[in-house]
Amino acid sequence: SVEYILSANYEENDGYQFFDDGMLNRAINLTGTATPSLTDTITFNLGVSDGRVNIGQADDLDNLFSPREHSTNYQHLSWTHIVDESNEIKLNFTHNYVDLDTPKAPVAEVLAIELGVDLAVAEFALQFDPTFIPLAGTEQYIGTEHGVTELYDIELQHSIDNSSEIKSVWGIGYRTESAESEVLLSGLGKVKADKWRLFGNTQWQPNSKLTFNLGGMFEKSNLANTRFSPRIAANYAISNSLSVRTAVTQAYRTPSLLEKNSNAIFFDNTGNPWDIVTQPDPNLKPEKLTSYELGLFKLWPDSKSHLDIRIFNEQISGAIDDKFEVGTGDVDDRSRRASNTAFWRNVGAELQAAYRPTAASLLLFNYGYNNVKGERDRGTRGIDSLDDAGSPPSARSPLHTASMLLTSEIESGTYASLGQYFMSSVNWLEGGYRSTFQRTDFVLAKEFQLSYNSSLETKLVVQNLFDSEYEDFYPYNIFDRRTFLQLKLSY
Repeated sequence: SVEYILSANYEENDGYQFFDDGMLNRAINLTGTATPSLTDTITFNLGVSDGRVNIGQADDLDNLFSPREHSTNYQHLSWTHIVDESNEIKLNFTHNYVDLDTPKAPVAEVLAIELGVDLAVAEFALQFDPTFIPLAGTEQYIGTEHGVTELYDIELQHSIDNSSEIKSVWGIGYRTESAESEVLLSGLGKVKADKWRLFGNTQWQPNSKLTFNLGGMFEKSNLANTRFSPRIAANYAISNSLSVRTAVTQAYRTPSLLEKNSNAIFFDNTGNPWDIVTQPDPNLKPEKLTSYELGLFKLWPDSKSHLDIRIFNEQISGAIDDKFEVGTGDVDDRSRRASNTAFWRNVGAELQAAYRPTAASLLLFNYGYNNVKGERDRGTRGIDSLDDAGSPPSARSPLHTASMLLTSEIESGTYASLGQYFMSSVNWLEGGYRSTFQRTDFVLAKEFQLSYNSSLETKLVVQNLFDSEYEDFYPYNIFDRRTFLQLKLSY
């Protein structure tokens, strides 16, 4: 038998009131499941989309936005085969294709934004040569950005469950990626990355109270040397309603194609470099994460309530960030390259508490604390602190986050929820410093049964109920009260 869902969507908006950052997206998706036999299941997910997004920096009201057109398609296929009661095989295949294009005539404002120079410098360049061509031998003007990326991934996984004490899963996978962009990968043509991975995890339960998990993954890529990422975890049930857990993890993040190969150079019409924006780093290595965590879980079965607490210590070393250099001899005599120049440590805790006053209501509370200490070497721009200390703080994540949600079924088919959200001040990497904020959301929903197989759901959503305006990420992205009315017809 085959079951499938075919969907299409169209989305368009004019963007934020201060910027021309509108967007348009059209998409068609097909999702389905086929069961050719009792032991085989095939799932598929296919889709295509196209449209445009106006892109630019939203940290200054004078910044301009340029339309970037996109065309994408993806395919994901999965086959699961039950060999016997103890063995299962799963094969996954994924393909993803993205084509981005920013056609733009050579105007001074766009030239200044693209090259990061003053408007006067851009105007002078255009007076010197109004047909300024950034890439020698091409027909592309400054402001044009065209790039194509493509990914293929295949993975074979084998699950084994032939013992009440031991369960295992292992697998092998291969991924190949390619990218091509005359602006971001100047003169390199198509760059590729091939990555093999071998992974496995074993769960061992020697008795009813103690469970161990031991896993790891080998990765081999032409972007970095072979790396092994291990993880060991243990869970101990003190009683039927109280357990503790701990885990130690070491993992690596391989540099992306763009981080490893970024080579953005703009040329004048004689073929000489006019502005060297980025250069590749042949010695770029993977980022390393070492993590330790300890957790406790308490359950109150009678009220279906629970408390989950986790404390953690994470250290990121050799993190990839931009390092600036001078002496390039171009228009601004500087460039940047992705390098292993940052490190930081996260020490914190997470808490979730759930309480059910009645069978039809739930009170959920979440809290997170993350204290960051570290720095990044920006080369000629100096060393930036990533610590929470200071005023304003320079940490790239908030020290405190919290949320509380109350949901209740008022009567049969009618639901209401009230949410409260809080985040302390933070200095986002791209968006800058944002002060502490909190907001309240309210949702009222009612479902009408139209027939035995169809229903209509109406939902009133009010975000920032008390209109406590705050800046969300960018300084001019003001989040005020927003009200939505949603209708959902099921048949």
